[in-house]
Amino acid sequence: MLRHEDILAYCLKKPGAYLDFPFGPFLVVKLKSLSQGKGRIFAQAFFLHGEPLLTLNCSPAAAEHYRSVYPGAVTRG
Repeated sequence: MLRHEDILAYCLKKPGAYLDFPFGPFLVVKLKSLSQGKGRIFAQAFFLHGEPLLTLNCSPAAAEHYRSVYPGAVTRG
């Protein structure tokens, strides 16, 4: 099973990716292009009832793919 840390490490390898905490304790990965003043949210990592969860900002088709590849680790936002 893929670990929460592995998924976050993958997200942070994206060009322009960085960590932010705009919602307090919830870790957010933002992506920033050279033309943007600030980054946009790409992924949010959090724990719900002790379980690590990750939500991604992506197209509906990509979301279905991620949920099928990482069942239980990627959930609807």
